[in-house]
Amino acid sequence: MSEEKSHQILQKMWDKVAKPGADGKKYIVIKDRKDLEYHFWSGFVDDDKYTLQQWIDAFHDSLLPNGAYLVTEDQWMAKVPYHYSGPIDPPYDPMTIREGEWSEPDLEALVWEKLKPCVYFTKEEWGRIIGEVKKSLPKKDGKYLISNQLKQEWTAFVTTYASPRRVLQMGVAQLKAAQAGQRTSAPSSQTGFAQGPAASRQVADRLSQLIAKRER
Repeated sequence: MSEEKSHQILQKMWDKVAKPGADGKKYIVIKDRKDLEYHFWSGFVDDDKYTLQQWIDAFHDSLLPNGAYLVTEDQWMAKVPYHYSGPIDPPYDPMTIREGEWSEPDLEALVWEKLKPCVYFTKEEWGRIIGEVKKSLPKKDGKYLISNQLKQEWTAFVTTYASPRRVLQMGVAQLKAAQAGQRTSAPSSQTGFAQGPAASRQVADRLSQLIAKRER
């Protein structure tokens, strides 16, 4: 069912975006690699199944000498398996984390079940990051202490290193808020979503450099 939904979405995109080329045939023109990266980081691609490099490689047969991509209908529709069409849950807000004492098992569950899906790091990378974080956390009677300041730091972290899925979740949440007539407020210490995450394009530019180093 999800693949059928993806097929319908990509077909609609083709019908709307494709333009006739010099030969009279229709194509979707993608300006450069950065535009493909934008598709990935904005949540268009199912990043649980495909990496950024796999998404880029999927357009190899459309690549032109000038770095642009000239995509035929067949080539475009072949990207259906890459498209994410699953549920879009509300974005997790680290500011809702309970302040106070946390046992080791509870803290581990928090960082892996709640925070890990918010960021684009491998399991190994995330493990190293959390290992360093835990070294600096204050403790009381053997339990870790989570403060409001720490929650703000975590909110800033997941905003800066947002996973494609989180960017998608935030975009949908902001769209629903706009449709409901809700106004975006100034940043406050009460919520992590005062202004939302960095724009998808900024996330793509910032993180593509990080991931590029990993995938070389």
